[in-house]
Amino acid sequence: MSCCSKKNIITFDENVDPSKYGNFEFLINSTKYNSETNILELSGKLINQKNKEAVVGANLLLSPRKENVEGTSTDLKGEFNLNFDLSEYDSIEISYVFYNKKIINIQNIYNEYIKKN
Repeated sequence: MSCCSKKNIITFDENVDPSKYGNFEFLINSTKYNSETNILELSGKLINQKNKEAVVGANLLLSPRKENVEGTSTDLKGEFNLNFDLSEYDSIEISYVFYNKKIINIQNIYNEYIKKN
């Protein structure tokens, strides 16, 4: 005898209008690159695009070229720090409940902040 029926508690409607969700602004505060180790140190902040408030607890995952998965979450001020080997990752995927996912190409960050300087 079963007391409970199985239900799919979490559903996702693919027809939901993405404009009903929040959007991030990805702000980079500082970058440091070590050419000998190929390590990029990246610090920044995530804010809500409309009201400019910090997004607390958002996930930032490094999309790997290999099997390693790394990442971090924003703190109480919406700030984050990432340190990673440029040869191992392609992009940073940012996600948070009720926000549109954002994917940032790491090569673009390198070209904009490291290569130009």
